[in-house]
Amino acid sequence: AFFNRKLAGILAVANPALDYGPGDLAAIKRLARVYAIILQRKLAEERLGETREKYRALFENANAAIFTADINTGTILDANKHAETLLGRTRKEILGMNRLKLHPSEEAEYYKRHFREHVKLGRVNSCEAVIVRKDGTRVPVLISAAVNEIGGKKVFQGIFEDISERKRMESGLRESEETLRKIFDAAKDAIFIKDVNSVYIKANNFCAGVFGLTPRQLEGRSNFDLMPRELAQQLKEQDQSVIENGVTLVNDSEIRTAKGELLTFNSVKTPLYDSGGRVTGLLCVARDVTELRKLQSRLVETRAIEAAGKITKPVAHDFNNILAAINGYATLIMETLKAGSPVKPEI
Repeated sequence: AFFNRKLAGILAVANPALDYGPGDLAAIKRLARVYAIILQRKLAEERLGETREKYRALFENANAAIFTADINTGTILDANKHAETLLGRTRKEILGMNRLKLHPSEEAEYYKRHFREHVKLGRVNSCEAVIVRKDGTRVPVLISAAVNEIGGKKVFQGIFEDISERKRMESGLRESEETLRKIFDAAKDAIFIKDVNSVYIKANNFCAGVFGLTPRQLEGRSNFDLMPRELAQQLKEQDQSVIENGVTLVNDSEIRTAKGELLTFNSVKTPLYDSGGRVTGLLCVARDVTELRKLQSRLVETRAIEAAGKITKPVAHDFNNILAAINGYATLIMETLKAGSPVKPEI
């Protein structure tokens, strides 16, 4: 018995009342063909049954809520265990619901319109939505869906992934980024990031203000666009040392601002790395220490004067002793001289 030119099985007959004739053989061949078709169908049904069982197992144990809805009416025809957990409803409560009931009632028109568009398109690729649980709690979800044919009927099958935790993390990340941005912009230190070519890719308001620019205007420029070439070359060599050697560098630099002031900045430059450990640039925090350096210079001068005083004080004392003796003897000599003596003016 052959099916599509492949052996499907063997049909055997025996013990006839009379010998088999050509007509009998022709009938048996026809019977074998029918037998091959029946056998093939049975095998196909068995394979289909296995496939259905595997599909059902995957459907039920999926780590996401799965809904199957009629593309014309939007009626939910099937839902898995995770869908029960997500909605806080039993499968019996879910089946027969209109898919619009999954979403906030005030947004029904929005979801109705999008459902029609998705059915027309035949699929949904990662669309964010909100579903409403039985207790009224709203849960953000990510939907991926497609139009499929099940049992000869076209249905819309969607996978709903709860993204509440992701949303909380995104919200926390946004808050952290906003806080860091405020600190970055409000800082009274110059903070900037450069790429491996020493080009500014991000800078705060204070840093850009030193050059009379906005942060956006500073982006894409290098120090050669902002200061004398000799100083720019010196700073670039420092940058390259940080980038090439992966070390943190601390140094003082004198920068003339857009207002003509000569300020001393103490900068800390440190390398930045990507996830692969490669250096992608550097981060620098530079503080205006002009007044501090002046105070330090004055302090050094004061300490030098104090040190000199400690040395000269005993010397002065010794000189005073000698001068006291000289003055004393000169006074005694003056008293012995007569008026008009030519020596008296000298004494």
